[in-house]
Parts: sequence; structure tokens; C-alpha cells
Amino acid sequence: MEREIEAYRLSGSMTPEVSNYYHYLRKRTIAICEGVQGKLKDYEKEVQQIDEMILSLQKPERYAERETELIRNFDKNCFALTNHLKIQEPKKLSVREFLGAMQELKELMKPQKRQLNGKSY
Repeated sequence: MEREIEAYRLSGSMTPEVSNYYHYLRKRTIAICEGVQGKLKDYEKEVQQIDEMILSLQKPERYAERETELIRNFDKNCFALTNHLKIQEPKKLSVREFLGAMQELKELMKPQKRQLNGKSY
């Protein structure tokens, strides 16, 4: 088993962070196997500790800015639906209705080809 893990780990170039993940995954896999074989009595506790270490390696991401941007865009889209399609309460639409209305608005906003004496301008 260790040969398999090592072969996979060495098959590509890895950053130290990824190598660290593999180290803990290897320890976790070994703890589970030893627990199944009966060599490690309290393997569930060991696996839980390793899981906590793996999770601690991942830094939390900040979504506040993205969430604010999405809400702002949603409000702008609702305003456009109210103005152009005369939908009174676009925030109460289902997802399917909202997307359909947005598609209709998109079609409405496309520039129309105009012709004068048979020529487009």
C-alpha cells in the first residue's frame, strides 16, 4: 500500500502543501488499515485527529465580497426586469421564471439590425 501511495505522490511535481496533505492521508490510510486488521485498538480516534489536522491545513476563504457582489447584481437585474418587462415583484419569481425573464430581457436588449434602402446600418 505504501508503494502505491509513494508512486502516486512521486508521479507529479508537488508543492509542499500538497505533499503535506499526502503525508496525512497516508497516515490516515494506514490507521484505518491497522484498525481493520485489529492492530490499532482506537483507530477511530486516531483517524479523527488526522482528519482535524487535514482540515486545519485548509485556510478559510472569504466570501463576503463575492456575496455582496452577487446581491448587488441580483438587485440590478430585478430593477431592469421591473423597468423593461414591467414585472412588479421580480424577487418573488421562482428560479425558472427569473431566468426566463432574464433571457427575455437579454433578447430585448440585443441591438436590432436596421436597414435603409436595403443596406444594414
